[in-house]
Amino acid sequence: MLSFFRFLKGYYILCIFGYSPERFMNLCRLNGIILWDIIPKEEYYECKIARKDYARTESFMKKTKVSAEIRKENGLPFFLRKNRKRKIFFAGIFFSVIFIYSMSFFIWSFTFIGNNKIHDDILLRFVNSLGVEYGTYKKNIDIPRIEEEIREYFNGISWVSVRISGTGLIVSIKENENPDNKQTEGKNEYDDLICGTNGQIVSIITRSGIPLVKVGDEVTIGMVLVEGKYPIYDNDGNIISYDYVDADADVVIRTQYPIHRTVSRYYRHKNYTGNEYSIPYMRFGQHYFCLQYKKNPYMLYDVIVNEKTNALFSEFSIPLFWGNRKYCEYVEIEDLYNDKEGRVLLKRFLEKTVKEFEEKGVQIIENNVKIETDSQYLKLTGYLLIDIMQKDN
Repeated sequence: MLSFFRFLKGYYILCIFGYSPERFMNLCRLNGIILWDIIPKEEYYECKIARKDYARTESFMKKTKVSAEIRKENGLPFFLRKNRKRKIFFAGIFFSVIFIYSMSFFIWSFTFIGNNKIHDDILLRFVNSLGVEYGTYKKNIDIPRIEEEIREYFNGISWVSVRISGTGLIVSIKENENPDNKQTEGKNEYDDLICGTNGQIVSIITRSGIPLVKVGDEVTIGMVLVEGKYPIYDNDGNIISYDYVDADADVVIRTQYPIHRTVSRYYRHKNYTGNEYSIPYMRFGQHYFCLQYKKNPYMLYDVIVNEKTNALFSEFSIPLFWGNRKYCEYVEIEDLYNDKEGRVLLKRFLEKTVKEFEEKGVQIIENNVKIETDSQYLKLTGYLLIDIMQKDN
């Protein structure tokens, strides 16, 4: 901040020569004249001094028999003086400020916070359907209506807050931890634990409900594993009513997960020729403006986009972008996987599948997978024997 104010007021970079420059600097300090960034050189000292203080140092120079040379003038006053005849330049600055100020009355960015299950693009399209898009006048935005529409449209959202900050619309939401589990109102409502895969029960721990299966039983998809109601008997052993609960249990089911993957030996890959060209462009929102035109001479090519945007302040942005599009020519070449290369691809697929299971907490008991090859294909076939935890619904 101090450097900014010094820039506004202007300052000199001085070179101080003489017999006793240290005495000169001490006199400046005693009289309230600040010298900063003092650098000793072989034959002189280099320092910086405010423009308004420089005239006050003449008497000190005579007294200490030193001389000073202005090496450079820095700051806004010198910049304005040097460019005072450049009317178009200052007119551009003036209209740029007016443009930026006028753009601050509109929405140019959208931020979504707390949406772990709903993608940003889905929320953005929904907000756009309510009439809030890039370039919407901020005073025309009905924030309570947007909050209400989001709550009604998305079932898994329990709380919504919409606010405007700078030129951005910020939507903060809170999702239900269990949006599919609706609260039950009647006393006869309950949930059973339903089987989600075919297999064999290897363990079961029941916390609430009545288990209908035991270890070693074969189960199929849709079968009730734990029932969510307890029968209540009278003294004669007759059922007179039921006590309803949500079934809660950890059931481990052992099942076979089939593995099948086929890779063709023939494939095509890109071979870049080295021919390329770039086209600079500007983009305002979704509208592109090419700064030069050139007909694309390539049949096959990739496009590499290098784009930059403005960054005035953290909460102020306008959709003005600039950059270039690089077109890189390539030709397609047909090639052939050998056995080693094909096996590597299939093993990577198997490793990825195993990793996904491990990340979900699935235990792999047995790997019964093999690779078969022929003149055209390489095939990965077999199954994984896994233990899946079937938890409460």
